[in-house]
Amino acid sequence: VDMALWLRVLTHLYREEQAHRRAAVRLMFETALAGTIAVHAPDYGTGRTPEAPERNDDPNAPPPCVDLPQFVAIVRTLLPDASTTYAASLYREAHEASKGNVDYEVFLDTCEKQRFFARALALPHHARSPRDFPLPLEARRRLGGLVQMRARMMSN
Repeated sequence: VDMALWLRVLTHLYREEQAHRRAAVRLMFETALAGTIAVHAPDYGTGRTPEAPERNDDPNAPPPCVDLPQFVAIVRTLLPDASTTYAASLYREAHEASKGNVDYEVFLDTCEKQRFFARALALPHHARSPRDFPLPLEARRRLGGLVQMRARMMSN
C-alpha cells in the first residue's frame, strides 16, 4: 500500500466531509435565523416570537447571530443526546470567543476546539473485547491456537 496515496485519499475524504459539515451548519443557522428553529418554549421562560430576518445584501455587514435557544436546537440537531448543560457550555465558549456575536463561523471554530464533531460522529472504539466476536468459545480457542502456531513458525 502506497502510504502517500492513502494519506492523500484520507485528506480528500476529510476535506469533503468538512465542506458538507460547513454547508449543513450554515443551513441550520439560516433556518434558525428564519425563525423555524426554537420557536417552541425552551427549557426556561415562555419562549419567543420569531421575527422575519431582514435581508442584508451588504458584503461588509456582520454575519447574523443566534441566541441560546437557537444554539441549543442546532447542537441537539447534530448531537441528539446533548444535554442542555453541554450545549450551554458550548454557547458560553462561542459567546466569549466572539464577544457576544455567535455566528456559524464562531460555532464551527468552537466545535472544532471542543471536539464536538468527533463526539457527534459516535464512532465505535477500536479496541475490541471477546464479546464483540460472535464465534463460539471452542472456535476462538482453535483460532487462537492456529495463530500461535503460525507465529512460532514465522519466528523460527
